[in-house]
Amino acid sequence: MEDLFQNLSLKLLARRIGGAELQDDGSAITVRPGDDTIPVFFVPTGFGDHSYVFELAHHIDAQLPLYVLPWPRGQNALPKTIESMAERMAGMVRQVQPSGPYRIAGYSYGGILAYAIASYLISIDETVSFVGLIDCRLPSGNSGELIDTKRMVVNYVTDRSTPDKIHLAKVLRRSSDQLTLHQLIVKGQELGLLSSDHEASTERLIWEQRQEFDHLIRAYQIPEISVNVFQFYALKESPSSHDTDVGHMGGHPKCSPLGGWENVLELSSITLVPIPGDHLTMMTDSANRKVLGDAISKAVSSSISVEGPRPDDFDPLIPLTAPNYREAPMFCIPGAGSSVTGFIEVVCELATTLPVFGLQPRGISKGQQPHGTVEAAAAYYLKAIDKSSGSGSLHLLGHSFGGLVAFEMACRLQASGRTVGMLTIIDSEPPGLERDVTDVEAFREFVEAIKLTFDCPLSTEETTTTGADVRSKIRALHAAMVKSGLLPSRSHSDELLGPFTTFATALRTKYHPSMKFNGTLRLVQVRDPTLTPRIDTATNSAFAAQWSRFATVVDIWQGPGHHFSILRKPHVSSLVDWLGLARNAPPGGTNR
Repeated sequence: MEDLFQNLSLKLLARRIGGAELQDDGSAITVRPGDDTIPVFFVPTGFGDHSYVFELAHHIDAQLPLYVLPWPRGQNALPKTIESMAERMAGMVRQVQPSGPYRIAGYSYGGILAYAIASYLISIDETVSFVGLIDCRLPSGNSGELIDTKRMVVNYVTDRSTPDKIHLAKVLRRSSDQLTLHQLIVKGQELGLLSSDHEASTERLIWEQRQEFDHLIRAYQIPEISVNVFQFYALKESPSSHDTDVGHMGGHPKCSPLGGWENVLELSSITLVPIPGDHLTMMTDSANRKVLGDAISKAVSSSISVEGPRPDDFDPLIPLTAPNYREAPMFCIPGAGSSVTGFIEVVCELATTLPVFGLQPRGISKGQQPHGTVEAAAAYYLKAIDKSSGSGSLHLLGHSFGGLVAFEMACRLQASGRTVGMLTIIDSEPPGLERDVTDVEAFREFVEAIKLTFDCPLSTEETTTTGADVRSKIRALHAAMVKSGLLPSRSHSDELLGPFTTFATALRTKYHPSMKFNGTLRLVQVRDPTLTPRIDTATNSAFAAQWSRFATVVDIWQGPGHHFSILRKPHVSSLVDWLGLARNAPPGGTNR
């Protein structure tokens, strides 16, 4: 019976992946509907298999609505990062349940994706009350390593072969080196080790997608977030010795039920729940599956949360000048990965009576979660402003990514009836641009940003090596910055991790405004030294045209310097003069 369940699950998965039976419409799949009870959302395994949820559902509290968050299917390829995949699935979750508290669970490597979804939801200031990891161990090894697909296939069939087919699995393993992936799949189907419900070409695409997911998981830099997780771990060690089998095997020893999560979270944040069986039989054996279902029901019940997000002690508001309550204040929002200290030279050139505040991005300091959307950051900043500046007029100035946040804040302020005196956006890309960048790509841009910010060459060839993990890259970058005199020798490399994480998160952020700004948007554009003059001019013109869609009037100034030097001397003086904010000059413009 258990073999039948396992085979049926694989056939069901194969039909759903290979055929038109399930269209990828970007929606969650209903396993069991419900009314007012908070649902549990399950994530597929590292093989993209969510069929396990339908059997497990029979043993989970009948009052709990259950949903599955499927992988992209058909022609829709996986994104380039787990972060983007998590954001997409969080969208599915919010279609069903618009606000938290949320409950997310995943089996095997799917648990890592479930954790990433929880991380994204927390980044937009939602509450996550339950994260269930079903025998989920973290991978080890080189984050840039791409696991051989043929090896994955052979390990897969070996792990799942019944006693009467073990010898066939050995035959397949011995012949794998001489066969292409397509030929290996054909032979596996002929031997009855792989499903024959669809053509080998479709099966090959499935395995290539599984390989890509494994690569995404291994490249994912798992953040520490403020959440309690349940690790439902198998009591028995799996009989397979293949520790690179995507979907359940990792590099952490099976003797530790923590599975490597102790390197990410405090032990007090991890609840261990033993389940009989090994990694496979904890799910395929009906008795073990019942124990697992009961344990999940109990854990969900103990994690009930009906309150809003936990109090956040992070205050983004930092005074950059002495408070002056006679004039409308100006709030400055820095770019991706930057600090409010980047506005110091701007402040020095401003009118002495103008009160100026910086809004520090969350995530710069250790232990903070960067905001995952422009909207979440804007809402967070506006709450801080409301507490400090009353309800009068104010000015907003945003640099780079901070320009998008400033724009969203201005639209929300206008919608609430508050006056925006002046909205200034400095060299910000317009809304609507979407990028899915890997950590390796983001790190290269991070290094270039540091070089341009400090106008200092860095010997950092080793930091851009594809195979190195982010922490190794950060350590190499820190050493180069110390050597160049940009950081003191007593500083620690971890101090760069927050700025990088915030920088990478901003690069991946998608922003599509829901409102138009009714007033004048003052847009500063500068030269991009990495582009030819012709391409740079064309790019700025295209960006200006895009910005004009989102404001009644766009006042454009082609400023001196480049993206970073515009905030420093000598160029900052020209910026402040153009804004009409130089000493003894009143700020101009009012937008209601």
